[in-house]
Amino acid sequence: MTPEALKALAVRMPASLFASVMGLSGLALAWRVAAESLPVSEWIGEALGALSVLVFLVLAAGYIAKIVHAPEAVRAEFDNPAQGAFIGAITVSLLLLGGILRPWLFVLADLVWLTGATFQLLLAIALLNRWLSHPPDIRQLNPGWMIPTIGHIVAPITGAPLGHIELGWFFFAVGMTFILILYPLTFYRLLFHEKLPPVLQPTLCILIVPPAVAFLAYLALTDSFDGLARSLFLAALFVALLLAARIRQFVELPFTASWWSYTFPLDALAVAALRYHEGLDAGFSGALAVVILTITTLVVTTVFVLTLRAVRGGTLLPAAKPVLGHKAA
Repeated sequence: MTPEALKALAVRMPASLFASVMGLSGLALAWRVAAESLPVSEWIGEALGALSVLVFLVLAAGYIAKIVHAPEAVRAEFDNPAQGAFIGAITVSLLLLGGILRPWLFVLADLVWLTGATFQLLLAIALLNRWLSHPPDIRQLNPGWMIPTIGHIVAPITGAPLGHIELGWFFFAVGMTFILILYPLTFYRLLFHEKLPPVLQPTLCILIVPPAVAFLAYLALTDSFDGLARSLFLAALFVALLLAARIRQFVELPFTASWWSYTFPLDALAVAALRYHEGLDAGFSGALAVVILTITTLVVTTVFVLTLRAVRGGTLLPAAKPVLGHKAA
């Protein structure tokens, strides 16, 4: 591929594609946790972790090229109410990669986490200021808007093992405050306004993430498997069951890069199920964790294979199109 073709490809690359890093690194962390309590090889998690780092480096190179060669496209992506929050996939990826790297290179892991946390905070402030200055139409709201807020709750999960306890509490407090606002607003939009367009339908799975990662963050910060912790996991499980009833609608959607929205929510649920089993230590909780981890692995593998096929076929990054007529604020 010529340099001009690579440049044109980079310009079309959306930040939402970093959801693939979230999906792969989340699965890596799930298998790493599984190796602590189940008879599985620890190398599965480490191999997936290495793959997530590689994918991040490839995408980061592409997005940096986009920033250099088409900064107006980056600005337009940020300003688009339907797409801007998906830039949070980059910062969440950095926070997750901090957890991936921790057993390998602690200092590098700490640097990556701090970088992700810094940009996570700046992005949240920028988005909130934009929404306060230019209130969006409720119909533009989609579950992807929760990604930057979810990043605040992810931060203590990987930051606490690095020693960032007080920073972890800060991000947890901010994340929980705003998720308690965005979560009901998102359900209101989904229940009382028109359906999401097909390309955004996979983002419904993001609804699993807030209670699942809140459970994991609470455990990371308090090491307390109490009633609140259990309630958070069980809430995530209920949302997953609710969405499972819609599985036919999901699988009938044509494949796009937005399918990666299926992956991290299942990763979060798998890690939460494994931690729930550690705390409960019951036969049914162990079986539940194995089932969820198996389903999650199959889904991530399927989306990864379909993505590689789309890359080879040149269909992964089509020319940008507006989503439901959404325009920049």
